Amino acid sequence: MGQRRGRGVVLTDEGWKKLENALNEWQNQNNFDKPYTIEALIEVTLLDPGTISKVLSREVAVDKRTLERFFHGFNLGLDKSDYTKLFIATNNKLNKYFCSEAPDVSIFYGRTDELNTLEKWIINDCCRLIILVGIGGIGKTSLSAKIIQNISNNFNFTIWLSLRNAPPPLEIITNLLQVLSNGEEIDLAKNITLLIKKLLGYLQNQRCLIVFDNIDALFDNGNYAGNYFNGYQGYGELFQKLGETSHQSCLLMTSREKPKDISAIEGKELPVRCLQIAGLGISEVKKIFQAKGIVNGVDSDWQQLTTSYGGNPLYLKFIASTVLDLFDGNIADFLAQSITSKVFGDVRNQIAQQFNRLSNLEQSLLYWLAINQDAVDLKELQDDLVSQPFSLLEILESLNRRSLIENNKSKFSLQPVVMEYVTINFIDGISQEIISGDISLFKSHALLKATSPDYIQDIQKRLIIKPILERLEVILGSQQQVETNLMNILSNFRGKSPYVTGYIVGNIINLLSYLSSAISNQDFSSVNIRQANLQGISLSNVDFSNSEFTQTTFTNTFGIIFSLAFNTTEELLVTGSIDGEVCLWKWQENQNLFQHQAHKTIVESVAFSQDSQKIASSSRDRSIKIWDASTGECTLTLESPNQYTVKNLLFDRDGNKLLGYSNKQIISWDLETGNSRILIESQSPICSLISSQNDILTFGCEDGVVYVWDNNREEFINQFSTNSGVILSLKVNDENHILACGIRDKIVTVWNLNNYESIQTLQSQSYNISLIDISCNGQYIATGSGEKIIKVWDINTGLYLQSLSGHLCEINAITFSNTNQILATASVDRTVKIWDINTGKCLKTLQGRTDFVDSVIFSSDNRTIISGSQHSINFWDIDSRQCISTLFETKDWLSSLIVSQDEKTIACGNIGNEDNLIGIWQIDSLNKSNQAPNIILKGHDDNIWSIAFNSDGTKIVSGSSDRTVKIWDSHTGQCLKTLYGHNRPVLSVSFSPDGKTVASCGGHSIIKLWNIETGECLKTIQERASYIIKFNSNGLILASGHTSGIVKFWDTKNGKCIQTLGNHGKPIISIAFSRDGKFIAYGSYDGTVTVWDINDNKSIAILQHKFSSPWSLAFSKFSQSSNLLAVGRDREIIQLWDIKTSQIVGFLQGDRPLERVNLRGVKGLTTSTIVSLKELGAYI
Repeated sequence: MGQRRGRGVVLTDEGWKKLENALNEWQNQNNFDKPYTIEALIEVTLLDPGTISKVLSREVAVDKRTLERFFHGFNLGLDKSDYTKLFIATNNKLNKYFCSEAPDVSIFYGRTDELNTLEKWIINDCCRLIILVGIGGIGKTSLSAKIIQNISNNFNFTIWLSLRNAPPPLEIITNLLQVLSNGEEIDLAKNITLLIKKLLGYLQNQRCLIVFDNIDALFDNGNYAGNYFNGYQGYGELFQKLGETSHQSCLLMTSREKPKDISAIEGKELPVRCLQIAGLGISEVKKIFQAKGIVNGVDSDWQQLTTSYGGNPLYLKFIASTVLDLFDGNIADFLAQSITSKVFGDVRNQIAQQFNRLSNLEQSLLYWLAINQDAVDLKELQDDLVSQPFSLLEILESLNRRSLIENNKSKFSLQPVVMEYVTINFIDGISQEIISGDISLFKSHALLKATSPDYIQDIQKRLIIKPILERLEVILGSQQQVETNLMNILSNFRGKSPYVTGYIVGNIINLLSYLSSAISNQDFSSVNIRQANLQGISLSNVDFSNSEFTQTTFTNTFGIIFSLAFNTTEELLVTGSIDGEVCLWKWQENQNLFQHQAHKTIVESVAFSQDSQKIASSSRDRSIKIWDASTGECTLTLESPNQYTVKNLLFDRDGNKLLGYSNKQIISWDLETGNSRILIESQSPICSLISSQNDILTFGCEDGVVYVWDNNREEFINQFSTNSGVILSLKVNDENHILACGIRDKIVTVWNLNNYESIQTLQSQSYNISLIDISCNGQYIATGSGEKIIKVWDINTGLYLQSLSGHLCEINAITFSNTNQILATASVDRTVKIWDINTGKCLKTLQGRTDFVDSVIFSSDNRTIISGSQHSINFWDIDSRQCISTLFETKDWLSSLIVSQDEKTIACGNIGNEDNLIGIWQIDSLNKSNQAPNIILKGHDDNIWSIAFNSDGTKIVSGSSDRTVKIWDSHTGQCLKTLYGHNRPVLSVSFSPDGKTVASCGGHSIIKLWNIETGECLKTIQERASYIIKFNSNGLILASGHTSGIVKFWDTKNGKCIQTLGNHGKPIISIAFSRDGKFIAYGSYDGTVTVWDINDNKSIAILQHKFSSPWSLAFSKFSQSSNLLAVGRDREIIQLWDIKTSQIVGFLQGDRPLERVNLRGVKGLTTSTIVSLKELGAYI
């Protein structure tokens, strides 16, 4: 027998006897009635458990200092005769290797860290019992086989046993005893406790490494994890004794789930440990495929495969075979085909084996994790379980022991491949329940959560709602039959308690709303409605009477938002709109706490006090209002001391003073007295203002200069000239450094003013930057360029991080929250979106009202009106006041309906459709219905805001957010010319009557006149507040409507302003000339329409309709007897006014979003929500 000298020392027989005597004496002194334990020895020796085991076993070397510490604990001295070098037998015949059932691991990938950990635990730390836990196919068996192959020389016996066939515990223990006794143990007792004691004797006297593979075969199906089959509890006793009793051997087990007995005795520093087995990395995944001869993947392919299948080697071996057999080894082709499903064949069967072992409650919780898609915390899961009263912690603990859930920072989720399997199973179950009428899952689980972040709802619609509806339609035969079936189910739950109803009604509503954006003539009375998302859904003649709403969202009534602010806790968001409304939101729940229209026009700025008790708002009407955030009451109204709007409101630390700037002045208001005083006069207009904790004000100006003001001493303490454009944003970061952003054209320069250095330069790749905000910690910057996206940058690195894309129209307000991770944006599309800037995902959308008539046109005989609303083109009979037909209906947002003079062609633009189309209809009469466009014009890269025909209808001009003007042939669809020159979205275009000139208006920017033959720009009119334009009947005058509430007449020959109409107030949003050119009508956002006699230069009519804006105007076709003006307003209203008498002579109205919706006796809605719903057509 050969020997080799090992490193370290062990006790000699003399040293052991010396220590054993000291141990016995110590045990007697402390009156221990049981043998000493390693845990008890830790306190005496101050050594870790593994080291103590090594010393006592005398089989594993330790260093001399360890023995000295051990002996010192018992007041012993260590002599040279007490220790010796360790000699290790090198004759392999001494190791008895009983591992014929172990798998071949000659081909083994990775797992270096796991192998090192196991070797340390087994050899160095002398662990008694180790369990490898992981989902099926993750590689537990192979890992256990590899480690025993590597370290078996350190043991007298190495034994591998598979428990796949669930042998009884007596059989396994008996087999072990016979092996360890060389067959001498024959006549064994049947008492399992005695057998375990005998087995422990062998394990204490000899160093054995034993593997139990697949111990999950011992556990009961349909029960919580780690519960043994009846009659198999003896295994629990065995494992507990092996873990708690001192011995020099190791039992290594593999399982898909952890035995319950193990959890109580395992620990990182204890002799019983658990190793959770994770998936393989990309390099190992490559090797699995290379072994099949597949080598053509790119980095993104390997990343996708690894992520999708969780690095599970067994799944990936199955997939590699599929790629080879069906896709000729082409990974990219497989991935392209597997977008819809990654779970099939053997992969599905593997997951199904483990899923089918679960209890009903465990399966239910997995369904919820699949519904939530993203990792969720305990509270959210508990909120989900409204009709399932059970111990959530107990279920989570069981699933965790089965390795079926992932836990990251107390948030729980599923691996992608497991999530897909569970989702498919869930869809199957729901579909079967709806068809059979035997309801269980459909009641206990939501198909969609209206309270989830937007991006999660999008996934829920795509992966759950849509597949269910597709299956139902195939089986039931039609959408109508699906609706009928769903409503029949609902009728069985009318009048039942919330516990009985669960999510049924909310699920039905979400299914119906996915089928159509309009739900009509349905009875949802006397039911409990939970987690229904009704934002953007038209509800006509729907009965909700006596129903109770929980966690349900609706469309709101706010208009275009111009200002935003979070409170300090990020829980609340306040918004200010174009129509003077101030709204307070509990945004995560999509709940409107209050909504007041107290200002007369655009709310320019909103702010919270630091304690969130007060809100301030300022408007272009020069008023400032202070609100009680808890009651919604306006407690104080202030005025600007000059003729300018107050912007950038700030409360002081105590909330007793308010600050803001107005043109070149910084103003302070005392909120106790209401008195104001001008603190600072600047030489240049002010553009940004901040205050720091120590009452230091910093403000930036148009000329690029930044000033620092001590508010206590009321004096300037510094100023900086950046020479980098307008200073639009300022922040004081966590280090109390002042950061300033200067903007010039497409370039943002970020300055650290404490060091007076430029720390970053960012450049827009598209348009001039007009919006900017810095996060409160000074790490991020968000920029907007009059587009429908916001870009997020890292200030420290200058790296472009995210594009926040989802709005349909130009974004006009942005703000960071105080936690720096959340950004709110507001758009012309009447939505507010809240984003996670780390992921770029939209967390929540607040939807305002869009039920307005965008276009009205009289027919030549004055008997028909053609109207364009957000989603439809309608024909109205003036005499009967009825809608006689709908030419076109779509989910897209239509804009700028036009009709050619011969009434043979209709065209309409589009907002929000990614293809940016213009549809053209060739018609022979004005009563056609439900027609698709005959011609599609495609060429713009962004929203199309305005289109116009020339006089003979052969050409169309269009203006877009892509900053271009295009001329089209309306018969062929060919783009004849593209005109460039605007640096803002082109919001309005108009053809001159002779068809030779086109006018275009860049929103809040410039007006241009173009020669359409040459494409030459004839004139550029610098008019920053222009919004809408129209030629008069002879083309000599161009009228422009302004955001400031005035209309200007421009001489088209010299480009000079020749007349100004109106008073400063709310924006002008519509203009129309009469056919004979005698009159002009213009509508203001405040609801007023003014008719002006151009020849007599006076107003002849003011048509007032409070709080209903005139979005479109049209004079009747010229005749001696007709003086009608059609006005398209909010709420799908078209009014017919006699301009001579200023009286309404006709009234047309389409269905509003909630037309004739019955809300009598409803519960669960706030007063503010009910008011909004009534505005949208509901009644109580």
